[in-house]
Amino acid sequence: MIAAISRGSDVAGLGRYLHGPGRANEHVYAGRSGGAVIGGNLGADGERGPASWTSSMRAAMQARPDVAKAVWHMSLRTAPGDPVLSDAAWRDVAQGMGESMGWADRPWVVIRHAEDHVHVVVSRVGFDGSLWHARHDFRAAQRARVAIEAELGLTAAPTRSQDGAPPLTRGEVAAGLRTGAAPGREVLAARVSAVVEQARGLGRETFEAALTEAGVQARANVASTGRVSGYSFALDGHQDAAGAPVWFKGSALGRELSWSRLEPVLAAPAPAVEQAARQAQAQAVAQVPRKRLELPGRHQARVQAAAEAEVARRVAGMRRQAPRLAGREAGHASRQVRARWAQRAERSPRTLVSAQRAALAQVRKLHQAAFPTALKGQTLRQRMATLKAAQDAAPARVRTARNVARGPGRDPGGLGR
Repeated sequence: MIAAISRGSDVAGLGRYLHGPGRANEHVYAGRSGGAVIGGNLGADGERGPASWTSSMRAAMQARPDVAKAVWHMSLRTAPGDPVLSDAAWRDVAQGMGESMGWADRPWVVIRHAEDHVHVVVSRVGFDGSLWHARHDFRAAQRARVAIEAELGLTAAPTRSQDGAPPLTRGEVAAGLRTGAAPGREVLAARVSAVVEQARGLGRETFEAALTEAGVQARANVASTGRVSGYSFALDGHQDAAGAPVWFKGSALGRELSWSRLEPVLAAPAPAVEQAARQAQAQAVAQVPRKRLELPGRHQARVQAAAEAEVARRVAGMRRQAPRLAGREAGHASRQVRARWAQRAERSPRTLVSAQRAALAQVRKLHQAAFPTALKGQTLRQRMATLKAAQDAAPARVRTARNVARGPGRDPGGLGR
């Protein structure tokens, strides 16, 4: 479950946005445009307008006009594949977070936008003039979210300490939901991370060769002294309007890909290399017996030389195999990212509404061609008979398009009534 937090002062504008059709992702809940109140201590259950709860919240905020940003707003979204939570379950989630974070006794409201997400609006100022300071609210929300995920069996979203990748921009998210294609930066980060795991302990040359095999361009940022300060990466085929590769610094893909963290990973012996060294040492002891009258020191030197040669041979084999293995793992990782975004786009209200609108337009056009006489003015029985005759005579695509346009719980244009 992902939680996004913001603060502001315009509670009326926020109310209009939450109950309106939306600007970036259309708000559709229970087959109707706009959000509905499902919980909190303001407003009425099922209310689809902001007048009631925003006026109550403004009355509370007037007690402390010195508080600049008294409106606290949090959106909560479950992950694709998670079960659909009921209104009661979302109310319990919000109540639990409020009690954990300290705002449960403030004026607050929960507004549901879709099956997978809700919005919580809190007045930091209580009706008695007391103030919820909301210190460290991001950290507190993260702790509460992790506990709720475990309790409800939801997909655990990465915590800030775990996920070093900077958040995607609004444009990247909008493009991904519109096209169903994963943002190039997220695909690139997945591929580079997969390569790092395969090149661990094998040095920069192997790392760069594995990146090439994984479809990633790399360039080292080298200072005038010759010291490497980091890497920049570009995904093959990801180009800007001028046709040039789109480069990202390692730190822009994730903290673990910054040079301060990447350098020791590539340089330090990996567990596989250390295991190869131990096996080579044992093999050398068994295969290099001590000669007659050979001094112990000379024998030990021969054993050590044989072990080092065997380690070098095995590590060379790892370096030859690393690019192939990295390419395979990187491809698997990027496919997972793309599948997640394709599923997310299919579930996106914006995508659903666009498909419904297009299908509805097709339905109306085809029905007008099938029977130009308007249904208006007919009795219910006449409308049903006319509609039944048109459906029987219409092509199958009319009925299919109508079902798509209807969507879950939706009956566009009164076609089914």
